[in-house]
Amino acid sequence: MLLLPVILTFVAYLPSLGNEFVWDDVHSIKDNPNLQGFSSENFRWILTSFLDGNWMPLTRFTFALDYLWGGAGPKAYHFTNMILHCLNTALVYFLVLKLFRICPDSDKEGDPERELRIRKGSALLSAIFFGLHPTRVESVAWAFERSNLLCFLFYFTAISVYFDFAQGLGSKPREYFLCLFLFAMALLSKPLSVTLPVVLILFDYWPLKRFSPGLKKYWLEKATFVAMAVISSFVAFTSQNDAGAVAALSEMSLRERILNAFHSVVFYLWKLILPLNLSAFYPVTRELGKFTPANILAIILVLGVSVLCLIRLGKDPKLAVAWAFFLVTLSPVLGIVQVGSQAAADRYLYLPATALMILASSYITRGIVRRDWPLLPLATLLSIVYLFVSIYQIGFWKNAVTLWERVVEISPGLSGMAYSNLGMAYQEKGMTEEALAAYDQAIAIGPVKAATREEKGTLLVQKGQFEKAAEEFKAALALDPRRTRSQRGLFVAYQQLGRTEDALKAAEDAVKTDPSVAENYTCLGASYFKLGQYGPAIENFRKAVSLDPQNLSYWANLASTYVSAKKYWEAIQAYQSAIALNNRDAGLYRDLAKPYEKLGKSDLARQCIQKADSLAAAQAAPPGETINPFPN
Repeated sequence: MLLLPVILTFVAYLPSLGNEFVWDDVHSIKDNPNLQGFSSENFRWILTSFLDGNWMPLTRFTFALDYLWGGAGPKAYHFTNMILHCLNTALVYFLVLKLFRICPDSDKEGDPERELRIRKGSALLSAIFFGLHPTRVESVAWAFERSNLLCFLFYFTAISVYFDFAQGLGSKPREYFLCLFLFAMALLSKPLSVTLPVVLILFDYWPLKRFSPGLKKYWLEKATFVAMAVISSFVAFTSQNDAGAVAALSEMSLRERILNAFHSVVFYLWKLILPLNLSAFYPVTRELGKFTPANILAIILVLGVSVLCLIRLGKDPKLAVAWAFFLVTLSPVLGIVQVGSQAAADRYLYLPATALMILASSYITRGIVRRDWPLLPLATLLSIVYLFVSIYQIGFWKNAVTLWERVVEISPGLSGMAYSNLGMAYQEKGMTEEALAAYDQAIAIGPVKAATREEKGTLLVQKGQFEKAAEEFKAALALDPRRTRSQRGLFVAYQQLGRTEDALKAAEDAVKTDPSVAENYTCLGASYFKLGQYGPAIENFRKAVSLDPQNLSYWANLASTYVSAKKYWEAIQAYQSAIALNNRDAGLYRDLAKPYEKLGKSDLARQCIQKADSLAAAQAAPPGETINPFPN
C-alpha cells in the first residue's frame, strides 16, 4: 500500500524538474559562489553564514552537494527536493503504523482483521494526504525551501526513535542520544524545529501515557531538548532581527499580531480543507489587525475547538493531541513575533498539518471499515484530485513571471513588494514596458523600497530617458543612501546628460560608500577621463584593476587612458594584460597597434593589425571553414 502514495507523489512533482530558480533561489543558491564546491572558504561560510537572517548549515550543505553532481542549473535541486518529499511521505506511512502499534484504538467488536484494515488504511490515507496535498507544493517546488523537507525528515524520525526509547521506559540511552542527534540535525536544517520538546511531551501524554509531572528523571530527560531549543531560538531571533526581518511594535501592534495569529490558524485550516487559490505570498493587511466580523469569528472558532478538545480529553485524547500539535508547531510562524511581510505561507503548513492529516485519516478509515465500504476507491479518488491540483499549482512555480503574476492575481493591489518582484521578473525576461508598469504599481501601493526605484531607474537608462532615470536613482538614495548601484546609475545618467561635474560627484560618493567595489573606481576614472584629468583617471582605473584583475574591460580602460596621457609603453603593457585574458578579441589588437605606431614600431603595429584582421575573418567564416588567426 505504501507504493501508491509514494509513486503518485513522485509523478506529481516530476513537472517541477523543468522549473527555473525563483525568488530567494537566485541570490541564495544560483548566484551564491559559496555553495559552488567544498573549498575551505565555502565550508566555513556554510557553517557560519546568516544570509538573509537564516542559519541553516545542513540545508546549505545539501545545496553544495547538488552543485557537485548537477551543476548550477535548477534541475538537481528540484530533483533532491522531490526525493526528500517522497521519503517524508514514506516516513508518515510508517509512523502511523507505529502509532497504532503503540496505542491500538480497536473497534468495538475487537475484530483483529478489521483493526489491521483500519491500521493500514489510516497509514495509506495519511501518506496520500501528506504527499499529494496541494499545500505541499511550495515546500517542494521552491528549491530554497529544502529546509522544510530536511527539517521534517529529521523531526519525524526523531519522534519515531523517541517512541522506541519511551516504550523501553527510558532505559535505552542509545535511542535517547540518537533522538538528540536527530533533533540537532533538524535544528541545523531549519530553526522552526524548536517545538520538538513540547511535541514529545504531548506524545508522552498520549499515546505513550508516561506523562508524570512529579517524576524528576522525566523532566531531566527533557532538559537537554529544551536547552537546545532555547539556544536555537535565540540564534534565529537574533539573526532575523539583525537582518531587519523582525517587525517592531511600532510597525505592528501587539493587538494586530494576536488578531493575525487567530486569523492565520483559521486560514490554514481552510487551506487544508479546500486548497484553492494558493499563493506564494499572502500580504499582511491592516484589516487583519481590526476587530472585523471575520476576525471575531476566527477567535471564537479557535477557542471553541480548543475547549471542545479539552472536554473530549478523557474520551478521545488523540483529538486534543493532534490539535495541540497543530497549534504548537504552527506557533513560531503565527506572527506574534512578525518576521517578514507575509501574513501566512503555505510552506508553514508542511510540518503542522501532518497531525491533522493523520487524525482525519484515522476517523475516515474507521468509518469506512466499520461500514464495510471499500477503502481503495476513496484513496484513488483523493489521489487523483490532489494529483491534478498539485500539478496545476506546480505550474505557477515555473518561473518568476508565472509565480508573481499568480500572486498579484490572487491579491491585486495589496502588496507593493509583490508588484516590485513581478517587475524584476519582467525585467529579467526583457519585458521592459511590463516591468515599468509593475514598478509604478509597486510605488503607488507602497511602502516604496529603494530597490524598486533603483530597478526602475536602470530600465529608464536602457530606454534613454536619462532625466527620469536620475530622479529614480535619487529617490532610491533618499530611501537608502548606501546603495552604490544607485550611485553608479546616477553617474551614468549624468554622463549621458552631459552633466560631467554631477557625474563626478556621484562616482566619488560611490567610492566613499564602498571602496571595495572595483566598478565604483571605474566610474570615477571615467569621470576624470571625461574632464581630461588623465592622472586621476589612471589612478582610479589602476585601483579597479587591482581589485578585479580578471576584468578585461578594466584593463582596456586603463590602456586607452594611458594612450590619451601619451604613456605608450604603459598602454602596451595594459593591452597585453587584456589580451592575456582574451586573445581572440580583434578590437584589442587594433587598439594595441596605436601605441606601437606612436612609438614608431611600425612592424609591431602591422602585426597587430594582421592578427586583428585574421581574427575578424575567422569569426565571420561560415561553419566548417577554419582560418588561422595567428599567421606566421
